[in-house]
Amino acid sequence: MIRGLEIRGYGLDKMFRRRGFTLLETFAAAAVLGALMVLCVKFFSAAAAQQEAMRDRSRAIQLAANVMERLAAEPWDQLTAEKVRPLQDAEDLRQSLPECRIEIQISEGDDPIAAARKPGQPPAGSGEPGAKRIEVLVHWPSRADAAQRPVRLVAWRYRSTAR
Repeated sequence: MIRGLEIRGYGLDKMFRRRGFTLLETFAAAAVLGALMVLCVKFFSAAAAQQEAMRDRSRAIQLAANVMERLAAEPWDQLTAEKVRPLQDAEDLRQSLPECRIEIQISEGDDPIAAARKPGQPPAGSGEPGAKRIEVLVHWPSRADAAQRPVRLVAWRYRSTAR
């Protein structure tokens, strides 16, 4: 007790008081900060990869719509699988998505609207197919490990009744 009074009397208690952080506390804070930084980097890299995948998908949808628009402008007689084959390899369409593969399938068939009529009601037309089903598929490689589903756009083209 006397010793404690002596130290207090001379102001030595201020010298033995703890100030600042210990080395262990600094390491613990650095570890927590490092773990948070790793989590943030993973989050932002995953968000960037997802944004890039969505951008590629949007480009594929736009590409399919452009191909479908070109096919819709073709005359009825030239709308066959053989005639539209060069469109699958057109380089001007692949500028936005260079590694893509375009598939075009054209099939003649019965008019889906006429097929939905009530039984017993005669179909209109001369027996020739009055509609063509046009299907455009766009495949592109994934930049990530996830599998990409192709973009599929389907339309029906009807024979013009006015001659």
